[in-house]
Amino acid sequence: MPTPTASLREVEEQITAICREILDRPDLSQDADFFRSGGDSLAAMRLIGRLHRCYGVQLAMADLLDAPTVAGMTQLVRSIRPPQTAADVELSATASTSTSVLPLSPDQARRLNIEDQRSALSQPPQGHNVAVGLVVRGELDLAVLDRSLTTVARHHEALRVQFLKKDDGTWTQRIAAPRDVATEMMNSPAAHVGIPSLLPEVRRAALRPLALADGLLMRSQCWQVDHHTSIVLLLFDHTVVDGVSVGILLNDLGALYGNGGKPVDTCSDNESGHYRRYLQEEQSWLTSDTAGAVTSYWAKELRGNSPFWPATLEWSRPENVASTHSGAIHLSFADDLTGRLDEVVTGSTLTRANVMLAMTMLALARHGREQRVGVIVPFANREMLEADRLVADTANCVPVAVTVPACGTLRRFAGEVSRVAYRALAYQRMSASEIARRLCPPDFAGLPRRPYVLFNFMQGDATDELKPLNLSGLSVESLAIGTGIANAPLAIRIQEHQGGLDVVVTYAREMLSDDVALAVVGILTEIVEGFIACPDVRLEDLPC
Repeated sequence: MPTPTASLREVEEQITAICREILDRPDLSQDADFFRSGGDSLAAMRLIGRLHRCYGVQLAMADLLDAPTVAGMTQLVRSIRPPQTAADVELSATASTSTSVLPLSPDQARRLNIEDQRSALSQPPQGHNVAVGLVVRGELDLAVLDRSLTTVARHHEALRVQFLKKDDGTWTQRIAAPRDVATEMMNSPAAHVGIPSLLPEVRRAALRPLALADGLLMRSQCWQVDHHTSIVLLLFDHTVVDGVSVGILLNDLGALYGNGGKPVDTCSDNESGHYRRYLQEEQSWLTSDTAGAVTSYWAKELRGNSPFWPATLEWSRPENVASTHSGAIHLSFADDLTGRLDEVVTGSTLTRANVMLAMTMLALARHGREQRVGVIVPFANREMLEADRLVADTANCVPVAVTVPACGTLRRFAGEVSRVAYRALAYQRMSASEIARRLCPPDFAGLPRRPYVLFNFMQGDATDELKPLNLSGLSVESLAIGTGIANAPLAIRIQEHQGGLDVVVTYAREMLSDDVALAVVGILTEIVEGFIACPDVRLEDLPC
């Protein structure tokens, strides 16, 4: 941490170096806008964590949006002193007891409400798994793997959460005592079968829900392909783990395996306490005056609508379709799309994500014959001290709604979408679940009443932590499981890769028919093709 006499120039140079590293922009100037230079919500969370470790300040996303340049950040760092109040000390002490009853996050509470409704309707529990499939070549030492998994679960207490229902019917959670983790062998070690023939069984295993009251929200399973090849499936419950968390867990698991399953610096036998502090800190924030002001913002922004914005789609309830049955549509766009996207975003406030969001919202508007459309967009919510080591589900989904003009260029419309998305980013600390609890209780209480759309754009560098697990002495490759389970009535997930963009559209068939989903995807495809042909295409020239 710099001394109070550290010069302005020294702090500016340090922050410039941090921003260059996070954005991988060695030429980034001190007057460059962090967000215009490629920074997204996840990059901003990394920056907040680095600034805290270096200077002891705790910034919020809104602070960075107000001061997105090195000069602005420098003024923030020099004007804000590290917080250490009586409330902070009390919070830390309260969160340090592993047997304490812990509050639910808003998203956890909504998910458990949905499970209650499914149970009342005699529907099975809904899978909510984050699945990591691996093809391992070499002699996998299951004893070392299990010791490593046990240490991971001991250190990261989020994996040992128990969700328990009280006598009054409400839910609570606590941290269960550590126990050994054992990988389940799913077939005979003498088996000689191909990976494609095992994949359906692996998919079925990936869909099997974890028991919320069990006290271990993870599972490890192994299939023997031949004497030197195995498939390993690691499952974590999304209620306590997000994509960034999985990266932390895999990194720790690899380090432990390389050390024979013995504790390492980043993952010891001791509980981290991060998860408990995160829940307590969030609970404190939700009762603050700041949260009240954020509620007022969303009340004005939503104009009386639900945060789970109802898309104007034909809502169907087909006969004889199981409630957990989903449909999936896969698209792939080559690098001619990414080339066009880069043409548009270079030198502007736009990002690839916001241009793709604009095209998605335009497709929804054209299909529903509506001018105003909204979607749910997940943003990284890691505004706390241990964010870089925090294992928890912190991806807050917030509503983004725009009015689609009848004419004008797609580029101009993307600019408006970008402006609205950045404004929502400043208020992402409050998730759509909490907004619904405060402003639209029926949408918080249980199953979706109307179809809504979830849009998720995964940047190429956002999933760096999800590279294949590094197991010493073994060759490990990712295995695409492709369960195709919809985590929203209509979910549109776009993933960057070196060759272009992949689009995976999943939808709940109890709410949307195949024909509706195919129609939306067809319009989106035509809009993307029109954009590739001419990035300045006019809206009136695109499909209606």
